[in-house]
Amino acid sequence: MGEETAQTRLPGQEEAIEPNAEQRELIETIEGPVLVDAGAGTGKTFTIAHRYLHILEARDLDPRDILLITFTNNAAEEMRERILRVGGPSVSPSQLRDAPISTFHALAKRILENHGFQAPRHLGLDAELAPNVSLIENEVRERELFEDFLRSFRQDHPEHRAMFQALHDPVNLLGLVKALASKGIVPTSEGFYREGSREIRGDREAFLEAFREANETDGSRQSDLREDLRRYKHKLVLPHAPDVDELRGPDGAKRCEDELGARVFDQDRQQLIEFVQDVYAAYLTYALDRNVLNFPFLLVLAFVLLVEDDELREQLAAPYVMIDEFQDTSEIQLELALLFCEEPNLCCVGDWKQSIYSFQYASVDNILAFEDRVRGYADHLNADRSPQRARVPAAEAFAGELTRIDLVENYRSTQAILDRARRALDAPGKQGEDPSARGEIVELSSNARLEDSRLGAFTAEDEVELVLDRIEAIVDGEGHELVDEEATTDERVATRSPRFEDIAVLTRTRDFALRLQQRARELALPMAFEGGVEVYRSDAAKLLLAWLRILEDPRSREGWAVVLEEAGYTFDETEAILDEASFPEQMWSFRRQLANLDTIGARARAVFDRYGLRDGVTEALVASLQRSFEASGRTPAEMAAFLEDNLEAATTEPIDDHPGGNVVTAQTIHAAKGLEYPIVIVADLNRGRFPSTGGGPPGVVRFDERAGLRRSKVFAEPQDGPAYVYDDWQDVVLRSCLPGTDHDEERRLFYVAMSRAEQHLVLTAEEDRASPFFEHVADDPATIEPDPQPRSAEEQDPPDPLAIDTPDSRAPRAVPVGELVTEPEVVGGRGRRFGQRLHSFAARYAMGRPVEPGNEDEHHVAAIVDELAETANLEPEVPCRWSLTVEGVRYVLEGKVDLVAVREDRVDIVDWKTAAAGEGLEAYARQVGLYAAIVGQVHEDKTVHASIVYTPEGERVEVEPMASEEVRRLLHERGPDGEAG
Repeated sequence: MGEETAQTRLPGQEEAIEPNAEQRELIETIEGPVLVDAGAGTGKTFTIAHRYLHILEARDLDPRDILLITFTNNAAEEMRERILRVGGPSVSPSQLRDAPISTFHALAKRILENHGFQAPRHLGLDAELAPNVSLIENEVRERELFEDFLRSFRQDHPEHRAMFQALHDPVNLLGLVKALASKGIVPTSEGFYREGSREIRGDREAFLEAFREANETDGSRQSDLREDLRRYKHKLVLPHAPDVDELRGPDGAKRCEDELGARVFDQDRQQLIEFVQDVYAAYLTYALDRNVLNFPFLLVLAFVLLVEDDELREQLAAPYVMIDEFQDTSEIQLELALLFCEEPNLCCVGDWKQSIYSFQYASVDNILAFEDRVRGYADHLNADRSPQRARVPAAEAFAGELTRIDLVENYRSTQAILDRARRALDAPGKQGEDPSARGEIVELSSNARLEDSRLGAFTAEDEVELVLDRIEAIVDGEGHELVDEEATTDERVATRSPRFEDIAVLTRTRDFALRLQQRARELALPMAFEGGVEVYRSDAAKLLLAWLRILEDPRSREGWAVVLEEAGYTFDETEAILDEASFPEQMWSFRRQLANLDTIGARARAVFDRYGLRDGVTEALVASLQRSFEASGRTPAEMAAFLEDNLEAATTEPIDDHPGGNVVTAQTIHAAKGLEYPIVIVADLNRGRFPSTGGGPPGVVRFDERAGLRRSKVFAEPQDGPAYVYDDWQDVVLRSCLPGTDHDEERRLFYVAMSRAEQHLVLTAEEDRASPFFEHVADDPATIEPDPQPRSAEEQDPPDPLAIDTPDSRAPRAVPVGELVTEPEVVGGRGRRFGQRLHSFAARYAMGRPVEPGNEDEHHVAAIVDELAETANLEPEVPCRWSLTVEGVRYVLEGKVDLVAVREDRVDIVDWKTAAAGEGLEAYARQVGLYAAIVGQVHEDKTVHASIVYTPEGERVEVEPMASEEVRRLLHERGPDGEAG
């Protein structure tokens, strides 16, 4: 059959405007802990906004008394807008401007910028946290940083030689370190912080329970554990390790000996634990010394600071804490949430069925084991405190009085789609797998306007052709009518025919979606890919890499070969030019132009402008390179290597190449989470593809909550055997008791994909390759011979791949202040490192940290700070932004002011310069004047006074704020994609 149709009811629309019964219960339940199961499409954002406003009114609170935590920055902004829309005149934008509506990471960063100087000291680490610390957002950049760290660590720690000998790729330790940080396991200089020393060893009782379950038998067959240990005979273990018969028991036995479980768990792991602790603590110190942090380290240091600093914790704690998308939180994020609770009014809203981010360290057990986790974390955090001095409300206050609320009314999908999506949670990922859901499934009830769905399932030899064929059948055929939102009234639901823009194709991985897009372009069928794009493999990136190579080496054959080929030179002509080193004057002149530019952003834009490249890829490249360059202080030569590494790693950047209009959307399922489409096609449901077979073998060293820290390989030089890397025999048994993936998260991902559909759903797979997921969910799939037809050019011009006309983009252009005003050439400067140390001292001193001036410059800084502190509130290292529109183009000016002193009627800003007095004054004055103009937009009710302080002499030079008209003129000269001249 291939398709089926479900027709039921035409419900009214009023429920989507007024809260339903379950939503009303959540809005009005404002005392005590609340755990909310908010299924797909149940209006959780709408309900959270109403609850926020109800708390403000019922408790007569200020918005600053409610901490509302979201998963992304975009979600935080959307939540602010929703609260304003729902609240009407009862709440104003100015009230919400300083309200703590934020992500965990943004919140942690603000805490550390303002209070985190001593955080590493609480761990006994010989390091400090500068307020201007940078975040490492590029995985390749962090891998390189970790490789640099390991080189020095291995030299400094010869005692760990045998551990490193056993590691196939030591860089895999980076993933282990970040995973431990996300679980709240934190190193100190001597061991692990608080409960970490116990957690790193695992949970003996939990493991022995898993051992007993794996070793159970009904007497008629062997236990799963004994059967699995057959593979032990193929392992290369140390000569003194037990043989397979000793592990499996004598012939005829059905199960292993009971004492085997304790024997493998109680393995001596002290050397392994010390090795991981040394690496972890040393890498954290290494990163701090270089003024960079990854996201898990950001949370770790904020956590430690809040545990240790009672005054700060009490200052930041809020009467109410709400967490949206709770299923996406990690263990340390839940512990942070408890530390923010002034009262046990913690409301967590999420859906365990949509927990799909374990690769970003999210833990679904934060929901599934909520009471146990909250009780355990609260007990641990208060373990060394009396009830009167508890860090967080008592465990009983969270778990004993918990209110559970289920949002069950779905406003997105038809009941037929909800029922079909529900079946994903029972789909086996492989033969013999028990697919029973881990958590309680709350059944959803549709409140869709039109309960008329087509559920299709199809296979074909060529699935790309199949998907395109189905798209054309939907748009050109009949039977896929959609609700016409514009014509529908309370009395009548109007329908319309579908368009390309109503369809989304969702896939497990990018590669199928990109192949689909390529074939769609050939047929002139309009389709755009949304999500991460491999920008470093683009032609623009390769041209930039070529010019960076030429900058590094004027005779670089690799660089000139690309540039000359792009200019149209033949192979023979290119070889002749390279042999004679006689390069075209125009190109040589352009190289000189690039050499005179100061920043990687300026160089990248100059290259892209030379070739007329203006699109989403080039914008993403410039933004990524600027972040990496500014964070690392790299030379252009090093940046060329950075480009090569990202190209090799196929690094992606989030790019939306969607031109708008009547275009099919292709996305990965992860990118589609939180979105909805009238018609969804879930494609590539093939064996080995979806469900995924996993991301390759695990690292040699790994952590499991039950087994603790373990290793699968050991390097040894035994007396009765050769020096070699052997399999660890205890680990073989451990893995048999704790099997790998059971496809739970893959099932949830499949559920998320199908629940994006509003009215119609199509599943596709290759003929004879359909996965167990497809076979379980697809009823009577039809095998067809697809024949998609080319679309006429008049009907629809396909979009160019990744072509975004930047001037027409709604996204604002982020413009650093440094791009509008050029840094002056300073003669006899004392170097970047001296400047960094001076600015770090200035920030810490202004924050009241216990630091003493160590040179004349710092004494001068301290004197000026002391003078300002007598009459003003000081804020060091203040980020500033000004959004404005110039000739229809939106810009966001961005910068960071060294010191802001706020009084009742005026604001003083100070910029520290380590150059000699008066040097570069004209350029510096324009820069600081621009900062003053931006600050003036924030403090509209105060006068702004700006000054430059030359720190060698302590001379302070007053500067006039730049006029708004001058700022606009500079942006006009710069243009949307250029640099100021």
